[in-house]
Amino acid sequence: MIETKTVLVLGAGASKPFGYPTGPELFNEVCKLLDHEGNAFNSIWKTGFDKDLIKDFRSKLYASGRNSVDEFLEHRPEFLNVGKHAMAAVLLQLEKPDNLYKHDILNNWYKFLFTKMNTSLDDFENNNISFITFNYDRSLEYFLFNSIMNSYKIDEFNAALKIRKIKIFIPLLLFAFSQN
Repeated sequence: MIETKTVLVLGAGASKPFGYPTGPELFNEVCKLLDHEGNAFNSIWKTGFDKDLIKDFRSKLYASGRNSVDEFLEHRPEFLNVGKHAMAAVLLQLEKPDNLYKHDILNNWYKFLFTKMNTSLDDFENNNISFITFNYDRSLEYFLFNSIMNSYKIDEFNAALKIRKIKIFIPLLLFAFSQN
């Protein structure tokens, strides 16, 4: 069990071992996704965005000189919704739960962390840890949820209750959603 007050600040590199892109890689993947009117482009268009808006977003993002989609959206709020959808389209394609449970403990800090959080089910929520994450993927939450459910043989509802007691702050998502 983690008894010492601990705060982990996670950037995009934290999810890299599990198959997710860094900020600059996500930038490139969003540009590539929107580069032509293929299936991914059409999936965003079908959510109600005008094709010209999507193309304009991609064009401006690509030539923005920024390192991440976040940096770009900070100054171009008119593209916020299409930008969020484009990032989600990229990240959803990369969600592979098996990547979270690789047995190589040296490269799987999620498993290392969960091992350090080991305690009885009743005391699990007393782990003195919180997270500030700048990631858009949900791999940490997914890993903790499934690990609690399977380690302690509890149902999804009770696993969700345990996860809700762990403090996970997502400042960029809060910014992005507060702009709507």
